[in-house]
Amino acid sequence: MSLRYFELGNEVLGFLTTTKIEERDLEEVHVEIKKRLENHNKIRIYCENASGEAMSAKASLEDLIFKLKFKDRFEKVAIVSDVFKDKLRTKVECTFLNSQCHFFKCSERTEALQWVVR
Repeated sequence: MSLRYFELGNEVLGFLTTTKIEERDLEEVHVEIKKRLENHNKIRIYCENASGEAMSAKASLEDLIFKLKFKDRFEKVAIVSDVFKDKLRTKVECTFLNSQCHFFKCSERTEALQWVVR
């Protein structure tokens, strides 16, 4: 998988993928998030799916379970994708998280980055 991590300041952790996210890849993402949560009470997440493919159903469920476990620790979550299933998944996740969540299309990545850092 082509997964890249980046940081924007102390509280924003970003992920960008250009291939379909599978369960093993998601574990990597969760490890990075847990590392960040060791040092910060709340964090902001920017996640961009530039692959054009939706996560597998199993990976989506595992991701939701992970986010529910840490639902009070996410201040903002920006999901950037052109995949309709990602938009639906974001809407479902946002109903369970105690954070601000927003879905952006890939053409709106600049706005997404600006939103997540504010």
